[in-house]
Amino acid sequence: MTYEEPDRLAHRATVLVDGLGDGSIRPIAYSTSFVARLHRPDGSPLFPGALDWLRRHQWPDGSWGGAVPQPPDRLVSTLAALLALAGSAEDWARQAIESATGYLWRHAADWRDAGYETIAFELAVPHLLAEARRAGLRLPYAEFGDLDRMRADKLDRIPPDALRTRPTTLLYSLEVLGDVFAPGLAGRFRSGNGSLGNSPSATAAYWAATGDPAALRYLERLVDANPDGGVPEVWPVATFETAWAVYLLNRAKLLPVTAARPHLDRLHRILGDTGLAAIDPSFPVPDSDDTAMVYNALLDTGYPVAGLLDHLLVFESESCFRTFPYERVASVSANARVYEAFAHRPDRYPGQLAKILDYLRGERQDGGWWRDKWHASAYYATAQVVFALAGPAHRSGSADGVDGWLPPPEPLADTWRWLVGGQRADGSWGEPAGTAEETAYAVLALDALDHRHPVPPQVFELAGAYLREHVDDADPPELWIGKGLYTPDAVVRAAALAACAVAVRRTAAGHLVGSAE
Repeated sequence: MTYEEPDRLAHRATVLVDGLGDGSIRPIAYSTSFVARLHRPDGSPLFPGALDWLRRHQWPDGSWGGAVPQPPDRLVSTLAALLALAGSAEDWARQAIESATGYLWRHAADWRDAGYETIAFELAVPHLLAEARRAGLRLPYAEFGDLDRMRADKLDRIPPDALRTRPTTLLYSLEVLGDVFAPGLAGRFRSGNGSLGNSPSATAAYWAATGDPAALRYLERLVDANPDGGVPEVWPVATFETAWAVYLLNRAKLLPVTAARPHLDRLHRILGDTGLAAIDPSFPVPDSDDTAMVYNALLDTGYPVAGLLDHLLVFESESCFRTFPYERVASVSANARVYEAFAHRPDRYPGQLAKILDYLRGERQDGGWWRDKWHASAYYATAQVVFALAGPAHRSGSADGVDGWLPPPEPLADTWRWLVGGQRADGSWGEPAGTAEETAYAVLALDALDHRHPVPPQVFELAGAYLREHVDDADPPELWIGKGLYTPDAVVRAAALAACAVAVRRTAAGHLVGSAE
């Protein structure tokens, strides 16, 4: 480490925070496919660049999706792209369809052992397969019978009048609802930015059905912002991007307070009268994950919002906390984040803390790690749980100085061993190859555990060497779970910068101790 390295990291953190805004999300195949399906009255493509993006981003095995070949993502992305090309007379499109069809026959069953599903997977795949059948595509339809039952189960959870009387998260997946909800009825829930649920794919389906000029302007803004022709999973995501980036940098004592203050003030205003937050102020449905992260970011930086935490109770269920109403599977990371928020007032929320702890214990995998519905890497989910269960509240009482009940510190020795044992020879973490993002979560989790389970200095030294080389990777793999896998740039960069700063600091401290000895 050079003496100027901490200053360089601090400068880069300031640049990152200065650039926080609507959220930078990279284009993905799933969303781009629905935009590529839109046509002008004469039948020509409305966004020809989207078709060209699909041409350039098909993998050699015939699939579309993220760089890490995750079966649910590759399945749903390939189906969506296949249907976008189905009507094309271009030679390249016919070849792409043949290659994609071969991929689906070879890999139709892979999704069963993936350990996670993309958002609305149980709605999207049956719908896309039905469209493919109508288009005459020869696909292994028999492999997906289970998903028809899962689709029915999901839809049965929603009250019959919910879609027509109030916004729900199903707006985000409008493009795969079929006859369940006519797109034309969704106009009453359109956001001021012209989108349906900040979803390019849902908005594309809505525009195709209605011709709403506001929806078209939203899509045009996205295409103009991505000159390569692709469109992102979701946009805008100002609350998500800001809260996560601020929280991660603050964990590493790398948050530039002056630069961050306007963003923190904005998060404070977002809570408003409801005390709730969504991925963006324009998104119509609040959730426990974003709400809890906003509270944690504000509480950890000195904002007096602990008295508002009761608002999180609207997400409480019998056994845990829901992320959204009507969800089929709860989220480990959202529950961990709610736990972390309530731990600021353990005197007020003992029952909720005990409930979440029981839930997290039940979700723990053999070996002491966790998996989550919002991220494809176990290192992400495990880090969020460690932040909650090994946090300041367990070391010295609640963060605001109020004494109160907390469950006893959770034994995390197995988690520590799993993390230390997962480091690769080059200092990274991740499968099948190391990534800066997964390495960041492992380093930050070990940093949180170090007071209870000291980490060998060489672990941080190796990780720091890897992160210094990869913290600015231009094209990080897509690991966040949307309807396809995606990358929120600022969040991933904040995690890598934060972990690099921790590793550098821990390495320097280890060298000082070694010199003293």
